[in-house]
Amino acid sequence: MVRLYHLALDGEEHSLLLRGLDSLKDELKNGEDMEDCIEAVNKLIVKVGKAPVKKFKVIERDNDAR
Repeated sequence: MVRLYHLALDGEEHSLLLRGLDSLKDELKNGEDMEDCIEAVNKLIVKVGKAPVKKFKVIERDNDAR
């Protein structure tokens, strides 16, 4: 069974996530026998970078109003 996850990120968070993944990839390059991990991070960078953008409204609710 494949599970899909959806993240709500603004432009800054999206950029921060991509830069963090790129930094992780650079750190993994310094280690030994990390080719599989580097390949997985590369795939994740591509998925995040090419993910479609969907606009939606955020409605804030007061939790005390129950």
